[in-house]
Amino acid sequence: MSKSGEFAEQKAGHFYLCEGGAETEIMYKPGFDFPHFTVFKLLEIPKAVAALEAMYRKYFEVVAKHEMSALVGGLDYRASPDWGALLGYSTQGLADKNLECIEFLRRIGSEYAADINAILLRVWLVLVGMHMRLTGPSRKMRRRIIIPCNCRL
Repeated sequence: MSKSGEFAEQKAGHFYLCEGGAETEIMYKPGFDFPHFTVFKLLEIPKAVAALEAMYRKYFEVVAKHEMSALVGGLDYRASPDWGALLGYSTQGLADKNLECIEFLRRIGSEYAADINAILLRVWLVLVGMHMRLTGPSRKMRRRIIIPCNCRL
């Protein structure tokens, strides 16, 4: 597992295709609306989940086709205490939503594990309990880490 702000070990000839812009794509292509640009809310809508699955599968297919590794994230954007409170999430509800975001990406990514050398997830951890479980104590309440897709939480 990488520490906050660190990237995976670099190897000659080993390239990562980084995913980005999931919020914008899911808003404008299939036309889903979500409050305050909080794409994690879409995990509550089956049609949106299907659209997200299709979008991420296309990304993983491109990664596999070009024999690259994947650096993927995005669903937990704005899944932080301030945005969670604005949307009515309790602390535990927000923690559950963050884990749901990670599990969604792990589930889709695992379908491509045989075809992609490395799949890394960029995730925001926002709650002290999650920091303790995944990265050890931290003075920060919100930090970006990179975990392997097959990392056990």
